[in-house]
Amino acid sequence: MAFQRTTFETITVNVDERSAVQFAYTDSGAPLIGDRCYTTIIAIHGMCFAAPVFKRVHALAQDRGIRFVALNRRNYPGSTPYNEEETNVLRDGTKEERDAYLRNRGHEIALFIDRFIEKTDIAPKSTATGGGGIALLAWSAGSGLLTAMTAHADTLPRPVQSRLSSYIRSLIFQESHGTQFGFSVSECEFSIPRLVDHIPNVEERHNMFGQWVSGYFEHGDVSTRDRKVLSWVVPSTKRMGTIYNMTKEEQEEMLCLGYEATLDMLFMTHFGKQLGEVYRKTFFPGGEEPRLFKDLKITYFLGGIGPAFAFDAAWNLEKDVKEAGSKGRRVDVRIVPETNHFTHWDDPEMALDVYLESA
Repeated sequence: MAFQRTTFETITVNVDERSAVQFAYTDSGAPLIGDRCYTTIIAIHGMCFAAPVFKRVHALAQDRGIRFVALNRRNYPGSTPYNEEETNVLRDGTKEERDAYLRNRGHEIALFIDRFIEKTDIAPKSTATGGGGIALLAWSAGSGLLTAMTAHADTLPRPVQSRLSSYIRSLIFQESHGTQFGFSVSECEFSIPRLVDHIPNVEERHNMFGQWVSGYFEHGDVSTRDRKVLSWVVPSTKRMGTIYNMTKEEQEEMLCLGYEATLDMLFMTHFGKQLGEVYRKTFFPGGEEPRLFKDLKITYFLGGIGPAFAFDAAWNLEKDVKEAGSKGRRVDVRIVPETNHFTHWDDPEMALDVYLESA
């Protein structure tokens, strides 16, 4: 199949009076057949791999009766870069500055969704038909922005709160890294940064990350929930990693291995407290019924032969859910066998099946 460059649209939002933020996004459009009460999936990409990483799912969406939208996070192509003040907070912000930074990032995502609702006139969620509304999908390092959006939605203007609550039906977390939930990095996982630190050229480190994270891994008996059975460092040779199934043009369109990755790493390593707070507020709102997103459905899924960090995050999440009991939301955790970190690229039909089941 000939390469077709991704077409982006843009939406601009204003978090405050000082600045406007633009998001570039792809939109598959309304389904070709069926009624108006279809579900829309809005996806937030991870580190290094921008929105075109979802293009194979995007191409199937209309025929599967859904609308698929993938936005480029800030600092990725077509979306507003971080300014000097925001970058300084990433590098060396105080607690108060980091709190405000994450709240603003959550508000930006929420306002993008709100503007998209107004722009496209999609149907709200329907309890009668089970259709309509929006399922929010966060892949990998995009997960912290999704919890930030959910946790800080109650500080947005009331009309925006009302619309979001009427439309958002579910949260889907795909292969999230534990740092996005504020989990401490396990001792096993430190082997990855150490290995990368021995590569003197930063660009080569990022290239190595792309090859490593898209690999397939041979783990031991994961039913033991023992981190020692996980393969943390070396991908298997039994199956070619996803990045080797991408053409040069496809890689050039989606891969961002420079400054974007550097700032993402700062976010992952410096915002543990803030990410932990929005994770807990999203998943475990307490004994009282939350005012917003009352019937929110949450799914976390991972590939059975993907990188070890997704298992690490899943086990910590399941532990927290069990301990929270009735004070937490219902969370479904599932393993998709024989898939890795890039199910949406290597097996887009399977990915759509999981997205639809989770929506």
